[in-house]
Amino acid sequence: MLKRRSSLTLLSIGLLSLLGQASASNDDVLLPVWKRSDGEAHIQLSAPKALPRGLVSASYQLIAVNTALATPEMVVARFGVVCAATTAAPVQLVHSHTTMFRFVRGTFVRDSDEPVSPPMDVSLDSHPEFASMPAGVACTRAVAMVKAPL
Repeated sequence: MLKRRSSLTLLSIGLLSLLGQASASNDDVLLPVWKRSDGEAHIQLSAPKALPRGLVSASYQLIAVNTALATPEMVVARFGVVCAATTAAPVQLVHSHTTMFRFVRGTFVRDSDEPVSPPMDVSLDSHPEFASMPAGVACTRAVAMVKAPL
C-alpha cells in the first residue's frame, strides 16, 4: 500500500504540471498540508501580493489524494486567501474552482470540472483539513515571501 500511495502522489504531481491551472511562484513547489494513512494534501502557491492595511493576498491550489477508497480520488481546488501580515493568519478564504479525478487503469482521469460561480466565501471554521489548515500553510508562506528582501 505504501508503494501505491507514493506512485499515486508522483502521478498526481505530474498531472498537475499538465493542468497548469495556477502559476506557482516557486516553480511547482508543493507545500505539505497533511499526510496520513488514507491520503495526503499539498498546496501550490501563486506569487503573493502585499495589500494596504497590513494584508497579504495569494491564490493557491489544494491537491488532496484519497487512497482509502476502492478507486482512489484526487481533488484539485483553487482558492484565494487574504492573510494578516503581522500574524500570518488567514482572514478570508474564497473557493473558485474544483476538479475531481478518479484513478483508472494506472492514471488519474478527470471526473468533473466545476467552476464556482460566483466564487464562494468559505468559513475558516469549516472542514479544517480543507479550509483552515491549507489556508494557514498558504498564509505562512505568502507572508514570508512578501517580507523577504529582494
